[in-house]
Amino acid sequence: MDDSEEVVSFKENFKAKYNDEADAFNALGYDMAYFFKDALERAGEVDTEKLKDALASTKDFSGVTGTFSIDENHNPVKSVTIIEMKEGVPTFLKKLDPK
Repeated sequence: MDDSEEVVSFKENFKAKYNDEADAFNALGYDMAYFFKDALERAGEVDTEKLKDALASTKDFSGVTGTFSIDENHNPVKSVTIIEMKEGVPTFLKKLDPK
Protein backbone atom coordinates (compact mmCIF):
# COMPACT_ATOMS: atom_id res chain seq x y z
CA MET A 1 0.00 0.00 0.00
CA ASP A 2 1.07 3.56 -0.42
CA ASP A 3 2.19 5.85 2.38
CA SER A 4 -0.61 8.44 2.29
CA GLU A 5 -1.92 9.55 5.68
CA GLU A 6 -5.22 7.70 5.15
CA VAL A 7 -3.48 4.42 4.27
CA VAL A 8 -1.00 4.62 7.15
CA SER A 9 -3.81 5.32 9.62
CA PHE A 10 -5.92 2.47 8.20
CA LYS A 11 -3.01 0.03 8.47
CA GLU A 12 -2.25 1.06 12.07
CA ASN A 13 -5.91 0.78 13.12
CA PHE A 14 -6.29 -2.57 11.36
CA LYS A 15 -3.18 -3.93 13.06
CA ALA A 16 -4.38 -2.72 16.47
CA LYS A 17 -7.82 -4.29 16.06
CA TYR A 18 -6.98 -7.57 14.30
CA ASN A 19 -3.31 -8.07 15.21
CA ASP A 20 -2.58 -8.65 11.53
CA GLU A 21 -1.24 -6.66 8.59
CA ALA A 22 -3.84 -5.07 6.30
CA ASP A 23 -3.63 -5.76 2.59
CA ALA A 24 -5.18 -4.14 -0.48
CA PHE A 25 -8.26 -6.37 -0.25
CA ASN A 26 -8.89 -5.29 3.35
CA ALA A 27 -8.72 -1.64 2.26
CA LEU A 28 -11.01 -2.22 -0.73
CA GLY A 29 -13.55 -4.04 1.46
CA TYR A 30 -13.43 -1.21 3.99
CA ASP A 31 -14.05 1.34 1.26
CA MET A 32 -16.92 -0.71 -0.17
CA ALA A 33 -18.68 -0.77 3.20
CA TYR A 34 -18.33 3.00 3.65
CA PHE A 35 -19.29 3.67 0.02
CA PHE A 36 -22.53 1.79 0.66
CA LYS A 37 -23.04 3.56 4.00
CA ASP A 38 -22.56 6.94 2.30
CA ALA A 39 -25.11 6.09 -0.40
CA LEU A 40 -27.60 4.80 2.17
CA GLU A 41 -27.33 8.05 4.13
CA ARG A 42 -27.84 10.10 0.96
CA ALA A 43 -30.82 7.91 -0.03
CA GLY A 44 -32.38 8.73 3.32
CA GLU A 45 -34.11 5.37 3.68
CA VAL A 46 -33.83 1.72 2.73
CA ASP A 47 -35.53 1.98 -0.65
CA THR A 48 -34.17 0.09 -3.68
CA GLU A 49 -34.66 2.90 -6.20
CA LYS A 50 -33.35 5.65 -3.93
CA LEU A 51 -30.33 3.55 -3.00
CA LYS A 52 -29.61 2.72 -6.65
CA ASP A 53 -29.81 6.42 -7.54
CA ALA A 54 -27.59 7.41 -4.60
CA LEU A 55 -24.93 4.87 -5.58
CA ALA A 56 -25.07 6.03 -9.21
CA SER A 57 -24.76 9.70 -8.28
CA THR A 58 -21.65 9.27 -6.11
CA LYS A 59 -19.16 12.07 -6.68
CA ASP A 60 -15.77 12.43 -5.01
CA PHE A 61 -16.22 9.68 -2.42
CA SER A 62 -13.05 9.64 -0.34
CA GLY A 63 -11.87 6.29 0.95
CA VAL A 64 -8.70 4.57 2.05
CA THR A 65 -7.92 3.49 -1.52
CA GLY A 66 -8.48 6.98 -2.93
CA THR A 67 -11.24 9.25 -4.13
CA PHE A 68 -13.70 8.12 -6.77
CA SER A 69 -16.87 9.03 -8.59
CA ILE A 70 -19.36 6.85 -10.47
CA ASP A 71 -19.63 7.60 -14.19
CA GLU A 72 -22.70 7.50 -16.45
CA ASN A 73 -22.09 3.78 -17.11
CA HIS A 74 -22.02 3.02 -13.34
CA ASN A 75 -18.25 2.44 -13.33
CA PRO A 76 -15.96 3.89 -10.66
CA VAL A 77 -13.52 6.51 -11.90
CA LYS A 78 -10.57 6.30 -9.55
CA SER A 79 -6.87 5.88 -9.22
CA VAL A 80 -5.37 2.46 -9.80
CA THR A 81 -2.76 1.13 -7.41
CA ILE A 82 -0.17 -1.14 -8.95
CA ILE A 83 1.28 -3.76 -6.65
CA GLU A 84 4.28 -5.83 -7.66
CA MET A 85 5.52 -9.05 -6.17
CA LYS A 86 9.01 -8.84 -4.67
CA GLU A 87 10.29 -12.19 -3.44
CA GLY A 88 6.71 -13.36 -3.00
CA VAL A 89 5.59 -10.27 -1.08
CA PRO A 90 3.03 -7.84 -2.55
CA THR A 91 4.69 -4.41 -2.59
CA PHE A 92 3.28 -1.00 -3.53
CA LEU A 93 4.78 0.15 -6.84
CA LYS A 94 2.81 3.25 -7.86
CA LYS A 95 -0.59 4.83 -8.18
CA LEU A 96 -2.00 5.98 -11.53
CA ASP A 97 -4.68 8.66 -11.58
CA PRO A 98 -7.46 8.79 -14.21
CA LYS A 99 -7.14 11.44 -16.87
